[in-house]
Amino acid sequence: MAIAFLLTLPFDFYSYIGQSFLTAFGLVVIAAKLVFLFLYIRHSRFAWHVGVAVTAAITPLSLLLTRIGSAPEQRAHSHPLFELGVVVVLLIYLWNIRERYRHYVAARI
Repeated sequence: MAIAFLLTLPFDFYSYIGQSFLTAFGLVVIAAKLVFLFLYIRHSRFAWHVGVAVTAAITPLSLLLTRIGSAPEQRAHSHPLFELGVVVVLLIYLWNIRERYRHYVAARI
């Protein structure tokens, strides 16, 4: 999960800051990912919860806002069920790795 957040963070900076589209939502996305990465590096047990919150709440909201804000001709080519399916797969993955993350945290203690 940390790798995914690291890989998508530059995209978030580009999308929300680089194109002058800086909004409160963009700040929340960037801040949530930075908080997760900080907690992950510190082996905090709360990092997994932040990752789930980002995936469960922010990702679908981001997809919805992108879909609403896109031009009508782009909406015809988007597949919201596929995008939400990706979110469901990510949540299932997060649920399955929770024990491994607990061992990762326990190894530090």
